[in-house]
Amino acid sequence: MYPLLDKMYSRFLELSSKVQTSPSQEDLKEYGKLSKFASLYENLKKIDKETKESEEIAGGNSELKDLAKEELERLKQSKREILYKIADYIDEGSDSSPTGVIIEIRPGIGGDEASLFAHDLFRSYIRFIEAHGWQHQIINAVYTEQKGIKYASLSIESEEACRYFKYEGGSHRVQRVPKTEASGRIHTSIATVAILEQVSEIQVDIKKEDLDIETKKAGGPGGQHVNKTESAVRIKHRPTGIVVECENDRSQQRNKDLALKLLRAKVYDHYEEKRKNEESQQRKLQIGSGERSEKIRTYNFTQNRITDHRINYSIHEIEKFLDGNLHLINDKLIEHEKEKKLERLIKG
Repeated sequence: MYPLLDKMYSRFLELSSKVQTSPSQEDLKEYGKLSKFASLYENLKKIDKETKESEEIAGGNSELKDLAKEELERLKQSKREILYKIADYIDEGSDSSPTGVIIEIRPGIGGDEASLFAHDLFRSYIRFIEAHGWQHQIINAVYTEQKGIKYASLSIESEEACRYFKYEGGSHRVQRVPKTEASGRIHTSIATVAILEQVSEIQVDIKKEDLDIETKKAGGPGGQHVNKTESAVRIKHRPTGIVVECENDRSQQRNKDLALKLLRAKVYDHYEEKRKNEESQQRKLQIGSGERSEKIRTYNFTQNRITDHRINYSIHEIEKFLDGNLHLINDKLIEHEKEKKLERLIKG
């Protein structure tokens, strides 16, 4: 009934015999990891057995028929909870469980309006992060004279944040009347969001001799330390050609540390793309080019509607969502992903 889970449990039974005789360190480690799964799997099989018994009673003429139907509902819910736990267990054992993320936001098509909407997204993310009390740092934020964003990046130190923000990667399309538009015409603009996994120095080896590091005075509107100290840092990684900049902090060393954090994430992502062709394609789809056809969401202000095109789900609370209530859509995306996980577990 569960091809993948049956195979994992068979491996657990095989290791159970090995650890009784002369197990290797690898055997003991794998056995320990599978023990948690085995307990969940055994509970799952027990529930399946009880479900079958209750179905027989519910389908008969016994006076226990109604009670059996109630029991079936309870068993159905218990089964889903166990399958969710098994899915989480499998995810925990994978290599793709980041402890933090870096978010990059850029305007795409749409000129000033795209920059203004990029700022709306940036502000929404900050409010969501602060509401949850997650540790975060703004790596860089470059503003336009109209108070839009040319480019912004921030890091978040939270596994829980990863669950929410992984759904934000892609092109966000906005349809609204710009404040500067006298004729009241609706404009369509794009802001792009990229989500990068935070990585440690152990995960990606960046050699000092491969870096070109420059310092300069910070530029752009809005900062008290702008153009007063040579605190801005620009780093180029010669093997990949990746360039990062950071000028958000007064301290040059602090800007350098933040720039290196961003660089590690970008270099890691670059090599992951090369190593895994399938993930490379997914990454291209996520970052996009700012073209309107590559959209994950549409924000239609005249209809007060946001539509997430991945699950064809809409809400009519744009201002509330952009005020930092990302859960209004992302909870649905999390639930959708859970359902897909259950399908994979059952089909194997």
